[in-house]
Amino acid sequence: MKHVWSILCTKSIIDNATNNISLFDIVEKLVITLKPQEKQVARSKPITLPVSFEIVSLLTKKQQKQSEKAELIIELLNPKKKKIIEHKKKIEIPKDFNRIRVRGKINALTVEENGTYLFVIKLKEEKQIVKKVAEIPLEISTTVETKESLSINS
Repeated sequence: MKHVWSILCTKSIIDNATNNISLFDIVEKLVITLKPQEKQVARSKPITLPVSFEIVSLLTKKQQKQSEKAELIIELLNPKKKKIIEHKKKIEIPKDFNRIRVRGKINALTVEENGTYLFVIKLKEEKQIVKKVAEIPLEISTTVETKESLSINS
């Protein structure tokens, strides 16, 4: 199987008539605004955010007229390169199809520190070694709400 692309977005929709996919709000950076009383708590322990993301990948077959199976592995690494999430999904492209889209949903994200988090996409084909096929960076930073920001948003 060949990995074509992977992207992090907030939502994707597949059109039933054309089978085309629309990707909404591609995510590259996330800024978390904390209230002043939350600042100390955030420094001492991780924060779990109720976010809604999708990782969408497109894969194609190497051999036409044959089905192909693989396992797609998605890992999330923190800025220190420590793995904090791993998700595995078995996929198959039937012999009558040439490609497959895989969508993985994320409903919460635990943030340990500011920096660049990395979604690592790996592919393991039958009787093959695991290969890294893509990396998607997500920059995360926190700011503290101030009186000035409160008056602007009011």
